[in-house]
Amino acid sequence: GFKANEIMEAMPSVLQLATAGVMDLGTAADITTNILTGYGLELSELGRANDILVSAMTGANVDLQMLGASFKYVGPIAKAAGVEFEETAAIIAKLGNAGIQGSMAGTSLRRTISSLLNPTKQAQAVLDKLGITIRDTTTQRLLPLADILRQLEEAGADASYMMILFGERAGPAMTALLEQGVDSLDEFISRLRDSEGLAARIEAQLLNTA
Repeated sequence: GFKANEIMEAMPSVLQLATAGVMDLGTAADITTNILTGYGLELSELGRANDILVSAMTGANVDLQMLGASFKYVGPIAKAAGVEFEETAAIIAKLGNAGIQGSMAGTSLRRTISSLLNPTKQAQAVLDKLGITIRDTTTQRLLPLADILRQLEEAGADASYMMILFGERAGPAMTALLEQGVDSLDEFISRLRDSEGLAARIEAQLLNTA
């Protein structure tokens, strides 16, 4: 769906991702362009997105195929809800460490965001009981997911509360995320934010035959 000049512009970044992900160029191009499109990112942001994806798959139990499948399901709603790309990738990666990968991670996170955007009466009662704030009081935008999870962690939300808040599919996934600790999630988000140039460095290492 890109013009010839855009394809030429993107080629170096796609080659880096293909090398880092140990896959063929066509598959890497398909995955990364689908992620860009789904998240509403510009082609000029491809390099940044690649660095984030490479950092995620080299730091957690996920690969590029899994990341692509996850973003397919959660990308559009995460973008619409204002969830930062790095935060989405970090949560997907941490879910991967709990064995929740690919489409399962994507649908679980999509359900989580949807539940926060439109909580049921029962879920809202739980949020009120635990004293959880999910929106910025000034803008009414959804708070960063890590901030909401931090509040849930500090309030001692157990699996039963998580099931009420997020449902049968997403509840166990968010419980697994909390069990890893929000400090761990925050550290991973910081890792992804600081990943500039990583794809190029890994490509260079893998291609270095000296």
